[in-house]
Amino acid sequence: MGVAGVVGKFIRKVQDVDTYILEKDFKKTELTLKKLVEKHGSHDADNWSLSYSMTKKFKRPKLQIFIKNIQVFEVYPIYKTPNGFELRVIGTTKVGTRKLSSKALIQEIKTINGFKFFSPPREIIKQLLCSYDNPKIINKNSKYVIDTKAILTREEKEVI
Repeated sequence: MGVAGVVGKFIRKVQDVDTYILEKDFKKTELTLKKLVEKHGSHDADNWSLSYSMTKKFKRPKLQIFIKNIQVFEVYPIYKTPNGFELRVIGTTKVGTRKLSSKALIQEIKTINGFKFFSPPREIIKQLLCSYDNPKIINKNSKYVIDTKAILTREEKEVI
């Protein structure tokens, strides 16, 4: 949804919402999501469930909510650094960190087709999808290629 917010329209079908929060708030978020899932759990016709996993390389946790066995929400922690933040990621070719500027926690209200939501600024969405110092596409998964190309300027697209 962040890319859609940047370009002002949905560019592909979005099945889930990915989000990040400060690492110090992750446990509190987990407790809140557990309560939400308990309220709409397996007794509900939609069969809500919560999944917790930990990446082996970075020991970075991830929470996912599933409704009717379809992932609809995912949350990761971001880590404060002296120069901003970092998101520990696992790409298709390497494991690493994605550097984010100090603006990573700024939320802008976006409206598309009457739907309102909050999303980080374009600069942050671009940092999440591209390498830190140039617009090279990090993840070759087709949805990331579509997303990355949608937010790049004409000049940046010529580089990739």
